[in-house]
Amino acid sequence: MRFLSVDEDGPLAKLASPRTSPLPDIQSRIAALLQHFEAGLGVALTVEELCPGGLDPTDGILIAQAFEKAGAQFIIASGGTADFPVLKNRRSTKTQKNSNHAWLASACWLIGRVKIPVFAQGTFEESADIIHQAKVCGLSGLVRI
Repeated sequence: MRFLSVDEDGPLAKLASPRTSPLPDIQSRIAALLQHFEAGLGVALTVEELCPGGLDPTDGILIAQAFEKAGAQFIIASGGTADFPVLKNRRSTKTQKNSNHAWLASACWLIGRVKIPVFAQGTFEESADIIHQAKVCGLSGLVRI
């Protein structure tokens, strides 16, 4: 499975983020990202950074749709940034009914907004329950890091 990484705080993720990109707007950032893309690849994408001034789901959706239009075969979606680990990990608090599923949220922003397969990337213990939850959400699968 070949893919372009716009994820894990790499150089392309920094280019996509309004916090760290030298480019002034989302359209400029998308154009710059697409220069690194080759049709037929998948894309590992941080959909939202979960931090003040960071990439939000609206822009994450626009980026995913641009890659889809350019010929992406799938999206491996995640959320958060290493710059703000507390915010990235707050989705796994004990106050949630099932904290094992909270990390799916960033990938779920793309369901119904792109037509290509969407996989959720995160840290999880594989179980029938989490696989079932991913299917119920409409995800094509899970990628464990």
